[in-house]
Amino acid sequence: MSATPSVGSYVSGTGIWTVGALANGASASISIVATVTSLSAITNTAQVSASGQFDPDSTPNNSVASEDDQASVTLQVPNADLSVTKSVSTASPTLGSNVTFTIGLANAGPNTTTGVTVTDLLPAGLTFVSATPSVGSYVSGTGVWTVGSVASGATPSLSIVATVTSLASITNTAQVGASSLPDPDSTPGNSVAGEDDQASASLRVPSADLSLTKAQSTATPTLGGNITYTVSLANAGPDTATNVAVRDLLPAGVTFVSATPSVGTYVAGTGIWTVGSVASGATPSLSIVGTVTSLAAQTNTAQISASDQKDPDSTPNNNAAAEDDQASVTARVPSADLSVTKSVSTATPTLGSNVTFTIGLANAGPDTATNVTVRDLLPAGLTFVSATPSVGAYVSGTGIWTVGSVASGATPSMTIVATVTSLAAISNIAQVNASDQADPDSTPGNSIAAEDDQAAANLRVPSADLSVNKTQSTATPTLGGPIVYTVTLTNSGPDTATGVTLLDNLPAGVTFVSSTSVGTYTAGSGIWNVGSLASGATVTLTISGTVTSLASLVNTAQVQTSGQADPDSTPGNSV
Repeated sequence: MSATPSVGSYVSGTGIWTVGALANGASASISIVATVTSLSAITNTAQVSASGQFDPDSTPNNSVASEDDQASVTLQVPNADLSVTKSVSTASPTLGSNVTFTIGLANAGPNTTTGVTVTDLLPAGLTFVSATPSVGSYVSGTGVWTVGSVASGATPSLSIVATVTSLASITNTAQVGASSLPDPDSTPGNSVAGEDDQASASLRVPSADLSLTKAQSTATPTLGGNITYTVSLANAGPDTATNVAVRDLLPAGVTFVSATPSVGTYVAGTGIWTVGSVASGATPSLSIVGTVTSLAAQTNTAQISASDQKDPDSTPNNNAAAEDDQASVTARVPSADLSVTKSVSTATPTLGSNVTFTIGLANAGPDTATNVTVRDLLPAGLTFVSATPSVGAYVSGTGIWTVGSVASGATPSMTIVATVTSLAAISNIAQVNASDQADPDSTPGNSIAAEDDQAAANLRVPSADLSVNKTQSTATPTLGGPIVYTVTLTNSGPDTATGVTLLDNLPAGVTFVSSTSVGTYTAGSGIWNVGSLASGATVTLTISGTVTSLASLVNTAQVQTSGQADPDSTPGNSV
């Protein structure tokens, strides 16, 4: 900085103080002012470098410290070489567990330093639990450990317990924040990682990002057919997942057939696929074959049920559909609920008349029915006249109405006209004969009347079996004497006969006298107007007459009319 010689001059660049002549007994001096720029020990030496006269006990400029023409002084800035070490109890903790950080502070000297602080503020992902400093105090809010004085050679320490709350990698750094003395190789609080007054400890919760995908061989299986489910498991890391298990229990409506895991084992009863270890980047898979036994929609769900490692975006076995460790597929057997209705224009036709059958077909869905046929073969007692289907075609010889496709909600229909040729009761049945789709409540072509894909229309020609019995009071009357004819009319059913008349015209040779009957008897026409005769009923007509001829006399009574057919006779045909 400056030099002040008592005599002569000083050149700082060469360090030469030119003194000149110095008398015997004289003395000269110089003062040099300098700024200290190093923490190292510094020795400053002055030496007589030249003299015109011989010196009896020293030699100028020979750098011999013991000679009296040379002298030295030594100085050193007081300093303390502080260093920090940092460790953690485990570098791979579990989420939510506690870890202990140990911070070691050392003073390599050479001096005691005061006012020492160390900063260790816990980063995000760690929650402070407790701190134990060997000296001083620690404030978690600021992260400052106030150490105080640290003697040369001393090694105070601090332990901090914290809870791990994050899956991210965490680095916890401790650094000398302050010291009263300079440090020869580092600067407090400058956050330079290469200096020895700063140290870090890193940790990371082992995690494995497991995900599942699920596929099925078909979304529209057939009832009784097989379906194959494929479960794909992936580990996006970063760590290997251990003790991994996946639960895939087949739903009701699917019966287990077989399973093929690429690794591990599958138990159908529990639905557990024990996978084991899954390395980061690995993609094991499982295929399950099952038989579809229900028409209901079947949802098959696979979910990771266990893993030793934390998953960053899902939790095993929590049944959260939105998480990527669970996947579902839904399959449904296409079905069409077909039903048949049947009606007839009259249930009580007359023999020989035509009746019209109306067959209604309905599809209650949920799917379109394809290749649908309905069978309605006319039974004995009906003769085919015509058919009018709203769609498709009808063949009377087979009774097959080929309908084709029937959309959900559609209601095709057909009318069949037939002639009634029998007095017997007739049941005409229509039934769905075929459909590509399963029906949830009936089976095509099985002829089960209780199912809604079959319907019948019944008819019967009303009939009354009328019979006549005839007696006479005598077979050998006297000429001019009386004779009484008794006519008994009986209805053996099954129906009431209406509009019944009977003809009993007295023969020539018998003169009408009187009659007694239900209804009215007209002698002139011989007509007994009976009217209605219930099934099982019997009525009687008596006719009294006088015999006026010697000829053989035959008196015949015959049912002349009836509103109902007679199963074994025809009114008025004189047979």
